[in-house]
Amino acid sequence: MLPPPYSRQEQGIPFRPSVSRMAIPASEFLYTTSPPIDDMYGGVELHKGIEGLILGPMIILAIGGLLGVAGYNVEADPGYYYPGYSEYKSWGCAGVSGSVLVTNPAPVSGSGDAHCMLIGFSNFDFFAIGWVEGQTPWGSTGTAQRFYWDAVCWGIYQGALLTTATVNTWHTFKLNYILGSLNTWTCYLDGVAKKTLQFTNRVGVPVSQFEVHDNEDVISGHVKTLQYALASGRIIRWYAWDGYGVTDSDPPYQMTIISNTEWTCAGP
Repeated sequence: MLPPPYSRQEQGIPFRPSVSRMAIPASEFLYTTSPPIDDMYGGVELHKGIEGLILGPMIILAIGGLLGVAGYNVEADPGYYYPGYSEYKSWGCAGVSGSVLVTNPAPVSGSGDAHCMLIGFSNFDFFAIGWVEGQTPWGSTGTAQRFYWDAVCWGIYQGALLTTATVNTWHTFKLNYILGSLNTWTCYLDGVAKKTLQFTNRVGVPVSQFEVHDNEDVISGHVKTLQYALASGRIIRWYAWDGYGVTDSDPPYQMTIISNTEWTCAGP
């Protein structure tokens, strides 16, 4: 997310984690048969055997190691710091939602800090919506906070700044698959659709993360009411995160898990 010029943006790589606190074997994430949900997922496969891909700037969490979620593998990427939390479901999820507090980080010159909800796909695409302060691929926000969305869609990075975000206010970021569509997803800010894109997958890995581009940046973050979605019949059903996933943070940043659906981060 928000990859600067020195990132792996040109490789179409979104997020990057570090060392998993709850390491789940990569094989557990490689789903290769129709998931036990319903006909909406029938025939969906999450590309078994994908190796060595990284979620450049975006979430799932780990530090220093290689780990995978639904075929979506992650490895360390020096220069990024990711307090974050992902929810694992072997059959994949059709959406993610969370309430995120807009805080007031202190990014150093040329840096940018962002807090987002995102969906990561097994072909290394991703879709995210959140808030950001500092330098972005679309210009600087200065000392203000702005909402934004970004994505790697079919291997191409894109995104945009949205309206100003007020510090110390809570906002709901949501992304979900559009039932009956051909892998179409929409992201929402407080219930209002902001961008719709067509991806190669209708299921993915839900993630909540704070992205920091310089370890001198002072940050604080708070996320609650985390939910994931499953397509069931002709509707999408939402469920509270149950804590089965991956969570971690890169030093000098620390995260605190308050419950399965709420976490905070701070540092250095």
